Amino acid sequence: MKKYYKLLALILAMALGLIACDSGNKGPSNSQNVSERVLTDTKDMDNQQMKMADENYQEESNVDQSYLIQNADMYFETLKYDDSKKALFEIINNSQGTIQYQNEFLMDGGYDSDANQELRELSLVARIPQADFNQTFEKLQDLPNASLQSASRGSEDVTRSVNDIEIRIKAVEDRLERLNDLLDKAEKIEEIVRIQTEIENAIVQRDQYLAEKANLKNEIDQATINITLRERYVLAQERNQNYSFSTRIANTFKQALVSTKWLLENIVLFLVAAFPLLMILLILYLFYRLVVKQFLKNYRMYHPKKEKKNKMLAGTENEENEKSETSIKQTLPLNETDEKSENIRK
Repeated sequence: MKKYYKLLALILAMALGLIACDSGNKGPSNSQNVSERVLTDTKDMDNQQMKMADENYQEESNVDQSYLIQNADMYFETLKYDDSKKALFEIINNSQGTIQYQNEFLMDGGYDSDANQELRELSLVARIPQADFNQTFEKLQDLPNASLQSASRGSEDVTRSVNDIEIRIKAVEDRLERLNDLLDKAEKIEEIVRIQTEIENAIVQRDQYLAEKANLKNEIDQATINITLRERYVLAQERNQNYSFSTRIANTFKQALVSTKWLLENIVLFLVAAFPLLMILLILYLFYRLVVKQFLKNYRMYHPKKEKKNKMLAGTENEENEKSETSIKQTLPLNETDEKSENIRK
């Protein structure tokens, strides 16, 4: 009987060992099957995205709806810079537009008569709602107190890009739903970790697509107009026309007046800038005139002896010089008479 019980116990132990081995082998296989399903799911999603994008684009090409990014460039010259600038901002504000970029600076005139004149230039980028783009563009062409020198406009069709992004977003969202279903059914820790990693990657990918869609939507909803406003003393249209002699004289006289005005203004500005230095020089001159010069005068009044001695010494030297000269003159005639007498004797 004892041998029988031992044999039965041994059989039970072997059976339990086989069951344990079988259960241990099933765990990795299940997790491996889940990971394989996740990977195949992602590959299928990518292929499905491309197929749906191509099919949707072919369908949308037959539909009238399209997405366009509109833009324009405009260049103005004006004689009344402030008035034209004010009118420009009024048109943009009335169109419910915004200014994305603005740069205003001084520049040289760029022409012979105005080369030394500083003129202003304004460059800005305006964003206009697409619904008001055409109307705003027409209003800007008639900008008050300004001459339109060049204007261009264009558009970019981004319909396919929009459709592709929308399809990719939908595919990623479907993928997230399937991954969440797999996460609910997962039992092993390895399965849960792998599925959560795939979910996180899918969320990052969806956020990227959403950001691209938002940027495209902003570009579509808001048209872009690049505007340049430049100040001139003479407009380009007037320069290019054939003037009469009287008109040229009038324009030359006008430019001369403007140049004279600028010259006088620059002189005044120079005097204002040099005013502190001039005040210092004036103070030094008054100090010398009222203090130093008076001090020297008083010093000469209270110290006259040295000057008299100098004068006396100078006088004695002059007298000695005069005496020596007279003695030399007196000796010269005597010598001449002696020579004459000797010649007579001979």
